[in-house]
Amino acid sequence: MNMKKRLTLRKRKLKGMNHSDRLLTRRMVVFFSQPVVIDTRNQQKLLADQPWEIYCPLKNRTSLNEDEGYSRPLYQHSTFYRIVLPCPHQATAEIEKWHRIRLELVNEFGLSLFGAQATECALELRCELLSQNIDSKNWQHDTEHSIHIRPIQADRWDILNNQTIKWPGFFGGGHGGFEYIIRNVSGKQRHLTKTKYVLHCIPTNNTKQTVDALSLAVPISLSNNSLTGYNWQESGHEYSKVDMGRAFMLDPRLTRAKKDIFCMIREVWDAGTPGKLWDSALVIADLIANRLKQQPRCLEKCHVVDLSAGTGCVGLLIKAMCRSMGNRGPKMTLTDLPEALGLIRRNYRLNQSGIDDQVQIEQLRWGVEADARRVTAKAQVDIVLASDVLYVPHAFESLIATLYHLSTSHRTVVYLAYKRRELRDCDEARFFNRCSQYFHINLVQDLSQMSPPVYWEQRFGPLLSLSPLEIWFSRHLTHANQQGHVQVYRLVKKPALFDSPKFRQT
Repeated sequence: MNMKKRLTLRKRKLKGMNHSDRLLTRRMVVFFSQPVVIDTRNQQKLLADQPWEIYCPLKNRTSLNEDEGYSRPLYQHSTFYRIVLPCPHQATAEIEKWHRIRLELVNEFGLSLFGAQATECALELRCELLSQNIDSKNWQHDTEHSIHIRPIQADRWDILNNQTIKWPGFFGGGHGGFEYIIRNVSGKQRHLTKTKYVLHCIPTNNTKQTVDALSLAVPISLSNNSLTGYNWQESGHEYSKVDMGRAFMLDPRLTRAKKDIFCMIREVWDAGTPGKLWDSALVIADLIANRLKQQPRCLEKCHVVDLSAGTGCVGLLIKAMCRSMGNRGPKMTLTDLPEALGLIRRNYRLNQSGIDDQVQIEQLRWGVEADARRVTAKAQVDIVLASDVLYVPHAFESLIATLYHLSTSHRTVVYLAYKRRELRDCDEARFFNRCSQYFHINLVQDLSQMSPPVYWEQRFGPLLSLSPLEIWFSRHLTHANQQGHVQVYRLVKKPALFDSPKFRQT
């Protein structure tokens, strides 16, 4: 069988598979097609990849060369990348010893850089150590230890990775890393076993940078000759092979403590869609944060629902910011599917000391009446935040029914953040046409098309899209479109109709 016919048969097989099967098949093909390299010194056969890395969720992703028609839509509008761990890292860092950490740049789908963007990639990183101890209970810069980093040093025995990196981070490709050493500067070892530590990797945003990326937070445990620190894996939380997250610094000018305080959000990429942080969530969090910066108490006594919260990032950031500014903020309800609530609870526990008890975590399946009534039973909803919920056309009716029954006429406003990816024009038009039967719709920056303001907007004014965004998102952006092609829509329920959308039967 010639090569052309083999490729044709392979494409037919891939076309009939779902997304996860495609990726697994490609990983296995890439792995078993790797050449064997002979080490002439030890006469040992070394494979370019270890077998366990086939199952790692961030390894051997598909590229445009393999299936251009399938992959190209996933790369569209990918202007904001994530720094991730391509494989499990060493969770325990010994003090006064150098350690190495491997990193990779991917977009929100987990796809690597490709083409000229990969070969011209340059991103320098700096690193800081964050801690949460039993005294302060806030995530902040660790004062008892210092951290120093350097570029990855070339090893003579490592014939597979002989590329020289000029600085800590990325140079000439989407794979990079650095080496770090942690030193005790205080001479104290108190609370080492009761303190959580996180390695925070941040882009330096200098002139060398060619890509924009979100920082990375890596949980670690510190140890010395006689004592091992807090063990993340034995703390009763869910554990991912690739354990990582994001740390968001609250503006110290707005906090009562007048110092850097962080909100920690952990991700589980191998959990699928709910386990990662999407671009739309960052944009909608910035919109609310900008309003809080101007009017710190604008959300007090409000009931805010984060629909399909995923990691819980948006709601937890809002609550953390309100608490740091000295007010209770809104009553926050974080919702998602039952299987996704574990990660939300986990992130809530990580930041519980900086967030009050006005947070509820509830299951809310789109189109299920009992779930919607449970959310609205104690208080009417003032604001619904929905980010990246338009991705499955067959769920549009259930989504509209849920938004409709969460809303109250003249009181509730829905902010829907949407980034166009794989939806066809007809599917997108079908959703907004159907939605316009029950809601007034306009972009948040388009005041000319705005319907009469609801109760919250009458008190504090409409939510506007400011450019550039200032709090978390644009702090990392230097070259890309400031909002990453994300549009935020304002939906206000029309007066009650006889043909309201129906819940599906359960």
